[in-house]
Parts: sequence; C-alpha cells; structure tokens
Amino acid sequence: MLKNKFVIVTVILSGLLMVFSCNQDPIFFKISNETLPKKPRVQGGPTNIVEFKRNGIPTMYVASGSIHWYTGDSGWDSHDGSIPPLSGRVIGLAATIDHLYALCISEPGVIATLWRIGNTETFWTNIPIVDSTYILIQTIYADPTTKRLFAGGRNNKGNDYGILVCETTQPTLRLLQGNTEMLTGAASDTLNDTGNYYLSTGFPDTGKTGSVYMVNNALSLITPFPVENLMGMIKLETGTIIVIQRENGTLYTVTSGGVFSTGLAAAPSKWATGAMALWEKNTDKMLIVGIQGGLYSTSTSSSFKHGYVEFRLNSADGALVASPPNDPPTITVANSDQYQGSLGKHPINFMHQTSTAVDSDRLFFVSTQAAGLWSYKARSGVEQWNAEE
Repeated sequence: MLKNKFVIVTVILSGLLMVFSCNQDPIFFKISNETLPKKPRVQGGPTNIVEFKRNGIPTMYVASGSIHWYTGDSGWDSHDGSIPPLSGRVIGLAATIDHLYALCISEPGVIATLWRIGNTETFWTNIPIVDSTYILIQTIYADPTTKRLFAGGRNNKGNDYGILVCETTQPTLRLLQGNTEMLTGAASDTLNDTGNYYLSTGFPDTGKTGSVYMVNNALSLITPFPVENLMGMIKLETGTIIVIQRENGTLYTVTSGGVFSTGLAAAPSKWATGAMALWEKNTDKMLIVGIQGGLYSTSTSSSFKHGYVEFRLNSADGALVASPPNDPPTITVANSDQYQGSLGKHPINFMHQTSTAVDSDRLFFVSTQAAGLWSYKARSGVEQWNAEE
C-alpha cells in the first residue's frame, strides 16, 4: 500500500515538473538572451543628442548635468571636439550651423539661462531674455541646417506658454508667439533660413489645443495649424516634415498648406514619447519612434513595454512607406529578445544615429528617461543594446 502511494506521488510530481518546465521555457529563453546591464557614462535622463562642428571636427554632444562629447576616432570627452564647461546643470542642447546652445540651471529654484558657443570660440555667451512674460525657459530646438534657435517658455504666474526666438544678429531671446502649448520641435522646409519654419507644441496641461506654427523667414507672419498634443518633430531625407501625437503615436505630415494625417500610428492604445530619429544601414532606411506604456505578457508574467518601433522608409529617397511599424523592432537589432530584455524596458526621451562625419560606424544612441545614455554596438562580440560606458 505504501509502495503504491509512493508511485502515485512520484507520478504526480513528475507531471507537475513537466508542466512547470514547459511553461517556463519561454522565460528561460528570454533570460538566456538578456545581458548584464552596464553602468552608463552619461547617467540619469540625458538631454537630446546633437551634432556640431568644433574647431573643424564634427562632434556629437549630449548632457546630463555636464556636457559630454563623442567622435568615432577619439571616443568620449577627448581633446577632439572639446568644449569649455558650464557652471551649473545642463538640461537641454540644440545646434544650428554657427552655434551650439545649452540650457543651464545654476542651482535649484533658479531660472534656467541660455548660453551659446561658436565653432571656434573658447567661451560661452549668455543669451538674455528681453520679454518679461515667458521667462521660465523649458525647451530649446533648432533645425541644424539653419541659424535660428527657438525656445519654449512658461509664464511664472501660471501654465501659460510662449515661443521665443533667438535673433541671429543680436543674440537675445524675444517673444515670437504667446498663449501656446509647450514647444516640442522645430524644422525648416529649406536651408539657411530662406523658407518657412515649423514649430510643434504639446503637453495639454493648460486646456488649450496644441498646434504647429508656420513662421515665415522674416518672422513676420505666423500661421497656426491646430493639432492636439504634438510631442515631437523630424525632417525626413526628402524634406518632408513629420510630427507625432502623444496618444496612439499618430504621424502627420506638415506643409505650408496644413497638417495631414499619414494614417500611420506608432503606438496604438499606447503613447509616443516624442523621440524620433532617422536610421540607415546598407539598403535599409527607417524612421525610429519612441513609445511607452504598452503591456506585454508571457504565460507566467507581464511587464510594461517601452523602447521604440520602426517605420520603413523608401531605400531610394527616404520617403515614408505606408506600412505598419515593426513592433518590436527587427531591422535595427539582430536579436529582438535581447532588445526586449534590455532597452525595451525603458522609455526613451531622445535618439540619434551619428553621421559618418562623426563616426564611420554610425552608432545609434538613445537617451532613456532614467537609465542614462544607451548605444547599440558589439559588446564581447555580440551586437546588443546596453548603457554606453
């Protein structure tokens, strides 16, 4: 009798072990593709990533408190592309043809100040605000093919936002448009300030509808195109300007005639972070878009899904292809499971693939919301996403 009970218990335990093992196989497979996280060189939530030529050397810049710089030949923070330090904490960067701009806070509770430095200058110049209404500068944006910078400011008496512009001849910030949402992007439809500028606004905490503002090159005519809560803007290789909406990540094209839906969405039932970048390798060209908030599940667990998705661009001219995005990505990564177990866990604020002038390998970098600066490259012989050391 005792022997029979032992046999029955053994059979039951064996069956449970087989069931448990089968259910765990996907988890074990994902764990086998995860990589040990590295400590990021640029920690926290880094700024946007820009390129600027310093002393004749094309260089990539990013900041998290202090400014860091990178070139493919010399690596990080070398003599090449070096830049004088700023006193305080850098919270934003932007680059035009002639200047690198930095938004800086000297101490907690102090109003942010705007600074700029030229291609060969050895010192930073402060850019004063001549407007007395929108003095709390929150964001700065520029089309790097032009000479003008735009800033998003807030009224210190409430949640009222305005757009300011930095004059090219006299380096001051003056009010361009008041009673807006927060500035979230800038682009021009031509080179060298000869055409129109387009400025996106979002973050609906004021009860107003966001817009794209079209501004002529003389800054004398401003036309609003109302579109709710736009989180970011990018210009494609074709010159087409794309903006993205927070809810569902709906993509729109922007022209002098208005704002038009592409019928494409980066994040159905989720949100777009506003991070966008162009990426290419060999014959593949992609528009990369940051997402957050989606939930994915295995047979035994679930977690939030962040990271990014890929929209295919035409390999010949870089035009946006009318097809759904790759989610999770399959072109920019060699191993989708490694991506989902690493970068896919983090919301992304900004992203950038280096130009060949900065790095012949064209590394792809992202600024996460809280886990520092990450890059996609070979580590221990394996292509993977991990924190940039």
